[in-house]
Amino acid sequence: MSDSKAHNVFRNLASIDVNKHTSKKGKFTYLSWTWAWATLMEEYPESTYEFLPNEIHNDESVTVHCTVTVEGISRTMWLAVMDNNNRAIKNPSSTDIANNKMRCLVKALAMFGLGHYIYAGESMPEVDLYSELHLVLKSGSSLDLLDHLDRLSDTEQAEAFNGAPKGQKQAFKDQVRVATKAAHDALDSLTADLRELMKEDDKAGIDEVWDDTTPLQKKLIGARFTAAEKHAFKAIRAAGDVEAPEGVIHYLEKKGE
Repeated sequence: MSDSKAHNVFRNLASIDVNKHTSKKGKFTYLSWTWAWATLMEEYPESTYEFLPNEIHNDESVTVHCTVTVEGISRTMWLAVMDNNNRAIKNPSSTDIANNKMRCLVKALAMFGLGHYIYAGESMPEVDLYSELHLVLKSGSSLDLLDHLDRLSDTEQAEAFNGAPKGQKQAFKDQVRVATKAAHDALDSLTADLRELMKEDDKAGIDEVWDDTTPLQKKLIGARFTAAEKHAFKAIRAAGDVEAPEGVIHYLEKKGE
């Protein structure tokens, strides 16, 4: 997975304000795991998590481990089973372990950016919209730029452009416009590649292309497909390692595509 994709995931999740979904227990701030996971599902619905075997120490305390995978990127975090004062619990109950597993999940999500500023003791990350857009434009691909723009509201896009240095605003807009066109050209090319792979009933090839695209890119590619192509695409993806029903080529021929 590309570094630019990992960077975009972190930047996207780190920009989300989680403050309304936290609670105080003693002097510590906790983020609701149910809200955190629901938020991740809205942004990256194919994400998964897995709890690894518990680590039992000589003093009968326990450490739990959780691995979260987002956009093909996996990160593992660990957490000692603790009470509300953050003291390790010796011989913890199953409830203690279950509660701390969910805390560990939230901590793992912070590794992807969601609520990470809580652990840094900050109230909310500062966002310089121009600097972020400029960074994506210069260091990311045109498709990364398209994803970034999609996450900005019209007001935020205007703020990003207005943040350009004096005398450079129009040139910056032109650069973004050129890169945006290049992104759509790249999506046209990906769509053409997928059409060729569908004609060959090549599930492995389709999966390789499709799994390396973001949710927005999937949506835009899907909008380029005809109804018959969408049906054929779904048939191949659902077919597993066997040939798609009737063969997608035959299906397209029946539809006159």
